[in-house]
This record gives sequence, structure tokens and C-alpha cells, in this order.
Amino acid sequence: MDTRQSELESDVTLKQKFLLCMLGDELFAIELDSVREIIRVPDPVPVPLAPDHITGIINLRGSIIPLVSMRSIFRLPDKDNTESTKAVITETGQAAGLVMDKVLNVIEISRDKIEPVEKNSSDIDSFYIKGVIRDVDEHPLILVPDIQLVFDEAFRNIDNKKKGKSFQEPITGKEDIDEKSVYKTVQFVSFKVRNQEYAVPLNGVLEIMELTEKAVQVPNVHECIFGLMPLRDRFIPLVDIRTLFGFDPTEDYIGTRVIILETSKTTAGIIVDSVSEVLTVDTGTVSGLPEILSGKEELSDITEVCRLNEGKRIISILSVEKLTKHVVVKEVLESVEEMKNRQTDGGSLNTDDFEQFIVFILNDNEFGVPITSVQEIVRIPETMTSVPKAPDFVEGVMNLRGTVLPIIDQRKRMGLYASGRNDRQRIMVFMIDGVKTGFIVDEVTEVLKIPESYI
Repeated sequence: MDTRQSELESDVTLKQKFLLCMLGDELFAIELDSVREIIRVPDPVPVPLAPDHITGIINLRGSIIPLVSMRSIFRLPDKDNTESTKAVITETGQAAGLVMDKVLNVIEISRDKIEPVEKNSSDIDSFYIKGVIRDVDEHPLILVPDIQLVFDEAFRNIDNKKKGKSFQEPITGKEDIDEKSVYKTVQFVSFKVRNQEYAVPLNGVLEIMELTEKAVQVPNVHECIFGLMPLRDRFIPLVDIRTLFGFDPTEDYIGTRVIILETSKTTAGIIVDSVSEVLTVDTGTVSGLPEILSGKEELSDITEVCRLNEGKRIISILSVEKLTKHVVVKEVLESVEEMKNRQTDGGSLNTDDFEQFIVFILNDNEFGVPITSVQEIVRIPETMTSVPKAPDFVEGVMNLRGTVLPIIDQRKRMGLYASGRNDRQRIMVFMIDGVKTGFIVDEVTEVLKIPESYI
């Protein structure tokens, strides 16, 4: 009896299940033990400076998952995703989605059917193949990829020992979020580069302005350095975010926005396509982005992600400290420092002599309000709830994260002609007599730092 049971157990250990997938004209068998789930491929959020094989990141029920292009791994031509395209979520120490052209079924075979890779009739690079299966279910050849090797290639040049906590754990876990932090908020300035959303912490933003003139060119610097821009009594380096992230530069920079970032040690500007809004979000919606998604550690500017609208809107958060600590930025800052040292006036003005203002436009006129008086700046929602018998300049009320806000149309309130809704309009939220109130303006253009003596 014991001998027969031992033989049965031996037979079981010789069996192994695989997930059968297609990539091009080739069949692949992925060990089922490493497969967490299979999903359709959602639109990923691109991650600048990520390794070449990473197509982006997705939000899978609170977990940030990178997607690996298996076509890129095996040097196959790019192909648009179809209904058949699937992401096989696998985990070998870290979770990732392997994008396959098609998922077929699960097969179970004896381990002795797996042959070592020597010569095969496939055109696929055998470096990432650890075995082949022949003549199973009318399939003459099935390739068994080495998932660990695939991961090593996809996330190459990454020191995994520096990762800390596993990034695939949902941010909703009790061990990840202090209960008190759920009710705290943090503010970001969001902007777009190539139609992708990014943000920087508001407390690191000195001001926002339009790029209206050419910068002073600096020789022998990295191509991402756009030049030097005069800012009152000093010069600051401008970093072209498009070029820094490896994107094609824009054809015309005039009219783009410059976000001036300031740390305790440095000041620098980043050129972005457009500035969207000032966001106030719960800290529970923000989680760290692991270094595994940064191909080069010294360029890992994206340190966090913010998930809004139930994870449908993902914003990459850039670190002000890391942006201003690039080697290429440091080189220019050294040149700027030399210029400052040669000045006879002894350096820059004390920042205590300045006040920050948010500038907005109404009927082609510019207005400014102290930045400390503005709670936040948001887009106009598609619908608002009307208030019966309210003055005509009260557009309605909106729900802003559980708070009901009355919305005032400044044009109507000031007796100006009505204008249709457009993407440039914003709602500026103020606290008035203890009540949050929103005011619709034509456009929010910049944040200015103005000497108090000018006011």
C-alpha cells in the first residue's frame, strides 16, 4: 500500500501545468505556478526613462503593475493590441504583465517531455528559452520561456536590493497606510507632456510662467538643457522635460509653460507643454513608484504615482529634489554660480521680500490673488446641480471630494458677456467666511513671485 501510494505521488510530481500562449506564429508554454491572472490589456501609462521593453504601467485593483512587451523581448515587429491580446500577470519575486498576442488554454504534460534547448526549428531567439516541448496536442513545437531571464532583461540595470517593500502590494493594505493619513491631503501642480499627466508638489513650485522669449544658450551642455532664463536678478537653467524623458522636442517652444522649481539649495525651471491645475488629493491616493521602473537610477525622477477616479486616472509625480540634482543640471548651475559670483550687487534678493500670486484671466484682463488665499484650482465638471431661485451668476453646486461647493460665474457676476465652456476655463476655490466657494475664470496662467515693494 505504501509502495503504491509512493508511486502515485511520484507520478503527480512528474506532471506540470502550463499556460499555452501565442506570440506571432510561435507557441509558448508559461509555467502555471508563476501565473497570477490573465487580463485584457488596458491602455498603460507610459513611464519616461523606463527600460525599453516596458510599455508602461497599469493600475490593477490598487497595485501598480508594469507591462512587458514580449514582442520586444523576442525582437518581433510591433503590433497593435487586439481583442485577443492578453496580459499574463506573472510573479517571480515581482509582479509584471507579459503581453502575449493570444492565450489559448492550459495543458498538463509530463516533465520528461520538456527537452533542453539545443537546436529547434523556430526563428525565436533561444537565449530566453529554457526548454521545448514537442508533439503535444497536435502542436509540433512549444517553447518554454525562462520567465526569470525575461524579467532580468526587461528590468536590466536595476539593483533589486534597493527596492525595499514589494511594489505590487495594494496601497489599501493596513500595513501600508496609517489610518490617520487617509484624512490628510497634499497639493500638486499637474501638467502635461505629450498628452501624459505629470505633477510636482506645490510646495516645490516657486512660480509658473509662459515661455515668451528665447533663452541664453549655454555651450557644451546636455541637449536637455534649453538654456538660461533671466529671472529678475539672476539666471536659472531651463530643463526641457520632453528631451530629458527621451521624447522628440516640440517644434515651437513659444507659448509653452515654465514651472520654476526651488529647493533649499537650487532653483531651476522645467519646460512643459501645458499646466493643467492645482490638485488637492488625499495622501492615501499617493504611493511610491519603485526603482524597478526606472531604467537608470540617476534619472529616476518619477518617485510616486497618484491614482484618481478609482484608478482610471494615473498621474506620475516627479521629485523636485531629483530634478534639480541631475548631473546635467549641476553643470549648468555651476556656470550660473560663477555668473552670480561675478555680479557686483552681491547676489539675489531675499525671498522674504517677495509674495506669490496666482494670475488668472477674465475678459482678456489679468488679475492676481495671493497664492495663500487659493485652496485649489480644478477643472469645470461636465454637470453641476442647479440651485433654485439663486442669483443668475450662481452656476450651481458641485461635489468636491465630499464637500458641496457653490460655483460663481465671474463673468456673469461682473456683468461681462457670457462665453461658452472651454478646456482653458478653471474653477478657483477660496475659503470665504468658513465656506469653500468656487469661482469660474477664463484661464489660470501662472504663479508669479513679486517683490513686496512693487505692490
